[in-house]
Amino acid sequence: MQKIITSGWIAIAAILSFSAHAEGTFNLSIGSEYTSGKYGTATSTSVWFFPVTTSYRQDSTSFSLTVPYVRITGAGGVIGAIGNQFQMNGGTSGGTNGSRRTTAGLGDVVLSATQNIYTNTEQDWAIDLAGNIKFGTADSTKGLGTGKNDYSVQADFSKYFEDTDLFGTIGWRMMGDPAGINFKNPWFTSVGAGYSLSQTTRIGLAYDFRQSLIDGTANFSELLAFINYNLSDQSRIQLYLLKGYTDNSPDLGMGAMLNLSY
Repeated sequence: MQKIITSGWIAIAAILSFSAHAEGTFNLSIGSEYTSGKYGTATSTSVWFFPVTTSYRQDSTSFSLTVPYVRITGAGGVIGAIGNQFQMNGGTSGGTNGSRRTTAGLGDVVLSATQNIYTNTEQDWAIDLAGNIKFGTADSTKGLGTGKNDYSVQADFSKYFEDTDLFGTIGWRMMGDPAGINFKNPWFTSVGAGYSLSQTTRIGLAYDFRQSLIDGTANFSELLAFINYNLSDQSRIQLYLLKGYTDNSPDLGMGAMLNLSY
């Protein structure tokens, strides 16, 4: 049976969209994420995911480009898609489900554009609309991607209090279908909260959910805990742990990201 498996980078992207609102600035983010899970099989699959993201924000508009490197060790039927997302494809790429292999290379490049459509400065809340294109740049012959483009739209919400912020995302993705696979076009959502322990340190939780991409498989469901630390006015580091709750989610994972503003 085919399965779809996703990582916590989606939740992290949602968190970052609410934590970097500086205008007229370039940002560079360098990340590293490790996840491991059995995904309903007898053996574990481990994944290293290294995304590099450049972004620019001016006034109410921002653009970003993410270029990831992916390394997968595990069952041969696991292939990459949408950054650190994986599909059990019955062994049509990269070996059979019973065999183990290691494969690595360029992942799927993602281009995003975000527009703020409403800001209430008196009550400190905002709404953004975003569009994303996932280009099928990962090598499908190595099992690193589907080789197809995906497109998504989403609305991002944020609400700020004195020491606490709430954030959420709701979106829809149109999947590109590889030969022999008919993906559903899923809805996805993220909700979370952050709390400022001090002027330099922020902690929080985020929950990420996405509908299954293939009939008969589980939805994606994951909880993520994070801590942000501002190294300076132009740099910060984020550490996070994640826990998945379905066969299409990693069992456990961890990650780190360095963000620089210019």
